[in-house]
Amino acid sequence: SSGINAESQSVYIWPSNKLSHLLSYLGRSEVLGLTGRPQRPLGSLSTSRVWRIGSKTVVSVPLYQDKQDFYICKDENFIAKSIKNHIRFLHNHWTSAKRPTFCLMLSSTLFKKDSKPLLEVLNMLKFGEFEGIPIKIGRLQELIPAAKLTVLDCHKPLKDTFDF
Repeated sequence: SSGINAESQSVYIWPSNKLSHLLSYLGRSEVLGLTGRPQRPLGSLSTSRVWRIGSKTVVSVPLYQDKQDFYICKDENFIAKSIKNHIRFLHNHWTSAKRPTFCLMLSSTLFKKDSKPLLEVLNMLKFGEFEGIPIKIGRLQELIPAAKLTVLDCHKPLKDTFDF
């Protein structure tokens, strides 16, 4: 079974650029002269699923939270607008019967003097709805059983590269 018992194992949170780097190995073959998937930023549909990579369970933060030292990632207004856009996009484009799992990293640096827009968005989400879109907030271990799971089997050289 490819199901995940989230209670019995750790869930790793990766920046989307690490997941993108791993996915760049898909389809790569030196023998056939294939370069694999281009390494480009992952969108909401890729970062809103749970990944089973080797023996690890991985979730990824959205691209706009990928670069923790990039100043825009610490802008409360930008994060608030990005969360809203992310949810709208998932609502309009998610096709799986399983739930998307949106991992949001919140840190004290986000809550400065002008964090009202971010607090307003988080408060809306807390009540389980955003613009008529049902929202479920919880611990990852609680959300994972209903989440969209994508299994990525890794061969030996890839396992060495990514320390599985």
